[in-house]
Amino acid sequence: MSHTTIRIIFVGVVIIALSIVWMGGVFRPTGSAPDAPGASSSRTISRDDALEKVRTMPEVEEYIAMLKEAGAHGAFNVEDRGDEWAVQVYEIVQQGEDSHTATFNWYRIHKSTGAALKEFE
Repeated sequence: MSHTTIRIIFVGVVIIALSIVWMGGVFRPTGSAPDAPGASSSRTISRDDALEKVRTMPEVEEYIAMLKEAGAHGAFNVEDRGDEWAVQVYEIVQQGEDSHTATFNWYRIHKSTGAALKEFE
């Protein structure tokens, strides 16, 4: 291979690598892009905002509707975990005098970006 061919291949690989790195920082699967390091966000997702975001997710709406059709009731638990809200979607299962919870999923909502992540796939 000639030096010119090697240089062309090298430049092409560098351009592709830089494009991939750039795209990784811009495109996010869920929610907004995170704040730049050291930057402070002027908005904060409240507990109620996090709960509403989870409550209106299509999969959660379907789960709650399915429970209602079966005569059961869905419930939500919100926990403060520092930079995130953790929202548990579950039902209380009655078995005679005993009961236990059956978790559908946990969702983590980032307080400054509103990005949502499912704990279970």
